[in-house]
Amino acid sequence: MKIQRIDAVIVVTGVGFPLVAVLIDRFSVSIDLLMQLSDGVSWYYQVFGAVIVVPLVAVIVQRSSDGNRYLKSVNDLSRSIFRELNPSHPRLIALAAAAGIGEELLFRGVIQPLLGIIPASIFFAALHTGFRFSPPAWAIYSGIVFLLSVTLGMIARYIGLPAAIVCHGIWDYTVLFMLFRDRHRITTDLNHTN
Repeated sequence: MKIQRIDAVIVVTGVGFPLVAVLIDRFSVSIDLLMQLSDGVSWYYQVFGAVIVVPLVAVIVQRSSDGNRYLKSVNDLSRSIFRELNPSHPRLIALAAAAGIGEELLFRGVIQPLLGIIPASIFFAALHTGFRFSPPAWAIYSGIVFLLSVTLGMIARYIGLPAAIVCHGIWDYTVLFMLFRDRHRITTDLNHTN
């Protein structure tokens, strides 16, 4: 059985990042992941807020980006990368869950308490912007990812790490699902024209 690129991404984000976070937690006296996961607003308020707000914001951001040519180039590149990965719907769910859990444990659970929200967000943006963008599109995409990361950092700090995990996972799923739906709509349209 051939391992697909998306499976490697799922394993790195869903297993590798949490392992790094747990190892840093284990050897750090200033970090307590278990406390962060159990601290803050009740988990059901965190989940409820994320389920209501995050998909709405993701749809608005994605749909409003078609008017700006640089954001359109970011969307077009995201679609082309998505076509290269060619994920199934279960893999979409796995990728969103892995990113939500793995990246938040590492960036908000470990790096943010050690370095602060801004440095953690710079690292987070650097991790997500290694794509083939033109300089203006790269700057816009990096800025968007940085602002999303700062928002997740604020959520983790003031509401709780579980809220950041849920928000991140739902955000990724919403954006990935829109790309998935667009891919299937384009494929269907091409099949009907032939």
